[in-house]
Amino acid sequence: GEYRVLGAYAWHFMQSYGVHVPFGTDFPVESINPYRTLYAAISRQDESGDPIGGWQPQEKLSIADAIRCHTYESAYAEFMETEKGTIAVGMLADLVVHSKDLTTVEPKEILTTEPVYTIFNGRIVYQK
Repeated sequence: GEYRVLGAYAWHFMQSYGVHVPFGTDFPVESINPYRTLYAAISRQDESGDPIGGWQPQEKLSIADAIRCHTYESAYAEFMETEKGTIAVGMLADLVVHSKDLTTVEPKEILTTEPVYTIFNGRIVYQK
């Protein structure tokens, strides 16, 4: 109902209280494509741009916060935040190089972003 929906996907609200919000892709319910998750978190819209202004727009995240939810917060959820989830000396070198700068493109462009390189344990394991 109307009352319960206020707590659905309440990412911004939870973060404002210091709650860790790890992201995933909800596969197989949703696409395994993490770019869709990032887009939805910052726009609160589906891929066709609905609803206008976003569903529960007060819960929109910044792209920096959404990326953190996919990286550090997910590592935190598996008790691995001291080993991965950030780019720092001594951390596992697992990362993705994207075809676009996710921090500067328009939200809709996130949906057409692709991985260029995937680096796992310091080695390139995928190259477009």
